[in-house]
Amino acid sequence: MNLLSRWRMIVLLLGAFVVALALLFLGLPHMKDDGALERIRVRGSLRVGTDASFPPFAWLDAGGTPIGYEVELAEHIAAHMGVRAQIINLAFDSLYDALYAGRVDIIISELTYDARRTREVLYSQPYFDAGQLLVTRSPAKDDGALGTDDLNHLLDGRRVAVEWGSAGDMKARQLRGDTTQYVVLTYPSAEQALVALTSGEADVAIVDAVSVYQFAKTHPSTLRIVCYLTHEPYVIATSARSPRLAAAVRTTLETLAQNGVLERLRERWLSAALTLP
Repeated sequence: MNLLSRWRMIVLLLGAFVVALALLFLGLPHMKDDGALERIRVRGSLRVGTDASFPPFAWLDAGGTPIGYEVELAEHIAAHMGVRAQIINLAFDSLYDALYAGRVDIIISELTYDARRTREVLYSQPYFDAGQLLVTRSPAKDDGALGTDDLNHLLDGRRVAVEWGSAGDMKARQLRGDTTQYVVLTYPSAEQALVALTSGEADVAIVDAVSVYQFAKTHPSTLRIVCYLTHEPYVIATSARSPRLAAAVRTTLETLAQNGVLERLRERWLSAALTLP
């Protein structure tokens, strides 16, 4: 390759690099704050988007008033900002559109982290983990903080109840291998899987945390949580244009966790009968 050809190659490579760099910066979210936090304080209300059709997190009472874990969480966050919470009930599929359009300030609605949206959205730390729990009947031996080997020993030869087609069903089949053999019993619902456990039809169950807590609320002293097998953290979404508001939400959530408010919300709306090991 002669000198001219080499120079042309260098120019082309530099040009490609500059174009790629420009596209990268154009694709990044615009982090200049849009003043949302100040507008909330002037307005006196925090507009919270939620789909109020998912008890115990958010639903409408007989009078049409939103209630539930996430509604009360929104009220706590708003109170820390010195304003009131304005709950805006929307279909789940329209929540992000409402956030992008500025019709709501934040979303609290059983959201999980979505990496595809991180250019437009800032997510908080989790306030609840809805992952799959391994549970046994209560009373049971102390199986807390199990390692992988201990877990294999606990499951080996047991009857494991799951909801058919659920994440718990998939996890049960994933864990079953050459060294760990057990029977997977499938049921039409998570509740029926837990009934099978408490009746002695199954030895352990792998069920989502929300179903476990709701079952324990109406069947106290029947279940014991061994450990989480998967994690499905619920987070709060804020527009990427509002980093100061997102920071305020994260700081408030940290305070609510430290002073026990998140635990009290779980006990009130889900169950006080169960604790994690």
